[in-house]
Amino acid sequence: MSTMSKLTHKKWLSILLVVAMLAMMSLSAMPAFASFRASAPGSSGSSRPGGALRASSAALVASPQVASGSVTLSVSGAAVTATASGITSPYYMFAYSQNGTTWQYGPYGASNTLNLNSRGLAAGNWYVMAFALASGDSNWGDGVWSAASVVTVSENITVAVSNTTVSATTVGITSPWYLFFYSPVGATLNWSATAFSQNTNYTFSSLAPGSYYVVGYALDGTDATDSPINWDAGIYSPYIIVSVGAD
Repeated sequence: MSTMSKLTHKKWLSILLVVAMLAMMSLSAMPAFASFRASAPGSSGSSRPGGALRASSAALVASPQVASGSVTLSVSGAAVTATASGITSPYYMFAYSQNGTTWQYGPYGASNTLNLNSRGLAAGNWYVMAFALASGDSNWGDGVWSAASVVTVSENITVAVSNTTVSATTVGITSPWYLFFYSPVGATLNWSATAFSQNTNYTFSSLAPGSYYVVGYALDGTDATDSPINWDAGIYSPYIIVSVGAD
């Protein structure tokens, strides 16, 4: 990588990570769903709600960056795990791209796992890289990128809103069942959930006026009839914001 490319890479990385940290001030604060639903999906921590930080940069090149320490990726289905070596208490961020040029970025934080089926991505092959930096280090140039791995996205769920009605669309899931999680937008998040059903739509007609984060969840119909239900078998959508007006 040329000196100019490295400088451009670091400039974009600094901007993107600052934005990611600001986003995570609200998104990483999402409590475990078990706090309001005893057997709620995501309570084990293997799948985390919250939307992707949608950003792109042609300056990001799919090759490792030369710095202290290293990051490796392991892939199981659409789930990716990053492992850092030589980095104290690492924080991670994932980058993913379908064409190797325009990249999207996940949250920056302590979690070293990412399920691409829960990012609302188009089905197909995606390049994935992981970035790691010591949690107490504010110099982004000290961080390292992994080499790129190819991950196949086979499922997704996306949500859209019309007025106060939210609609879910899934790909690759047979006879899905749905939940919609919602919380008022604010510094303190307080999540609630709709009923678990086969309804693809939900209208937020009884909420107090204001703005709400909404995250969709989908589970294969076969898994939905298991007892107990394995909530971690489902996937999440990126979040959207729904505005509920006064009557």
